[in-house]
Formats: sequence, C-alpha cells, structure tokens
Amino acid sequence: MTLGELVRLAEAGQVRALEVVSLPGSHYLVRAQLAERCLTLHDARGSSAHLRSTGEVRELLGNWPVLQKLPCTLVQHVAQDEACAVRSGPIEPLRMPFRLGAA
Repeated sequence: MTLGELVRLAEAGQVRALEVVSLPGSHYLVRAQLAERCLTLHDARGSSAHLRSTGEVRELLGNWPVLQKLPCTLVQHVAQDEACAVRSGPIEPLRMPFRLGAA
C-alpha cells in the first residue's frame, strides 16, 4: 500500500488504526489495520517503506489530518526478553500510544 492508498483508505473510513513497528537497526515500518487484514506501507518501488526514525514517521504521516485522527501505536519487541528466555510462554511486544502530530 502506498501513502496515497493509505490516505484514501483512511478517508473512506476503512483504516481502524496504525502501527509503527520498530525493527532492529533503527528501522520502522508502518502498518494499517483494516477490518479484515493489515497492510504495510510501501515505497515507490513497491518495497516495504523502512523509515529511519520516529521523526521520519511523523514527517511522512503527520501532515495528513485524516491519519492524525487514527489511533496509532508504537510496537517494539524486547530483544532481551527473547534472548534471555527469562519468561515462559509467549512474549508480547511493548505497545505504546504514538502521536503522528507534533511530539
């Protein structure tokens, strides 16, 4: 999904929420949660858009009022929990509210 498609889907009321997923190496992906599936934001080449910081996420998405109105969550997996195997059972990622507008 391109940025234009994301905006069109949001304007049509089809996007329920956004997720900013933190990846190792200081990269971030943006995912849109629709009723029946999740879509990842892609760049002009059709590859997943790897943004370099939360500031870059805000620069890209923060100028769209329709996107600012959506609930947005920063999702970060805690590598230490996975590496140390301290807890048993499934390890859930850290989920924090994230504002697309000015921080």
